[in-house]
Amino acid sequence: MSIRSAGVSMTNRRSRDSIWGSPKNEAIPAAPEDSATPIGNRRHYDSPDRRQRVAETQERIVAAGAELTRELSGSNRDDVTFRSVAVRAGVSERTVYRHFPSEFALRDAIAGRLELQAGVSYEGLSIDQVTALALRVFSSMPPCGSRGKREVTAPTSDRRRQDGILSAVTGTATGWSGREQRLVAAVLDVLCSMPTFERLTSKWRMDGLDVLAACEWAVGLVVDGIRNDRRPTNADEEPGAPRHEP
Repeated sequence: MSIRSAGVSMTNRRSRDSIWGSPKNEAIPAAPEDSATPIGNRRHYDSPDRRQRVAETQERIVAAGAELTRELSGSNRDDVTFRSVAVRAGVSERTVYRHFPSEFALRDAIAGRLELQAGVSYEGLSIDQVTALALRVFSSMPPCGSRGKREVTAPTSDRRRQDGILSAVTGTATGWSGREQRLVAAVLDVLCSMPTFERLTSKWRMDGLDVLAACEWAVGLVVDGIRNDRRPTNADEEPGAPRHEP
């Protein structure tokens, strides 16, 4: 079997895999040969019209992926694959790979679109907006509902959320050490993340309203702690004892 045919065979198997499935412990194979070169590195037949067509096609793919993810909630979300996204967008699978050569890239783009539609924004986030942020994050993505599967998030979305929450904490807890700020920001990040929502719904059998109530209560406690200068302390330290940076 040639290298080329092996690559296409691997691509065909990947096209049937859910983009929201658990990550594989294997390297992601290259996309088909006509899609391996990033758009920015192509030297020929580049023009404003072509760039516009590329942008329009990419928009159709992302919109299709977002629609499918919203429609196929629960365990049916496993049906969101490269193939199903291509069919919904009205393009070939090869075209999807040309724009998004891995499930990670496609998942990031779809998650970003779902956040935008739900009004999720981390720009200029304040500590008073963290509770509302958690509610919007949870509403941006339908629960997975699959049993025995680990919920997969989007790295770019995760990074935006982490940076936004840390900025909100540092803007309020100005007298705290960097370590204290990061500890509290990390807790808020966990409370505002989709894996938390998935665990409460699948493992604790909570409905959406109970999850929102529990997380709103927990986030409120953390925010009150920040506003009242209740800093995180180690188990072997007295509350309020001075902390030294390592």
